Amino acid sequence: MAVSLYNWDKKSGPTGGTLGFDYYYKIAFGGLVKNSDPTQLIDEAKQFLPPGTSWSEIDRILQNEANGNYQAYGEKCN
Repeated sequence: MAVSLYNWDKKSGPTGGTLGFDYYYKIAFGGLVKNSDPTQLIDEAKQFLPPGTSWSEIDRILQNEANGNYQAYGEKCN
């Protein structure tokens, strides 16, 4: 998923794939959340968090991108 996100951004995204692979890896976790609480990571994915990175850090990145606020690198979708 991270490779696909990178390739899309490189070809069509606003940053041209310049965010560094670690960023794409982190936002790939956006699809691995609990249905009952999308702010919580599914247990099976926890072992794949990047070393030294907390789920709260990744969740903050996902929220920034979803809301399109000033900390987002992408552009808010309509």
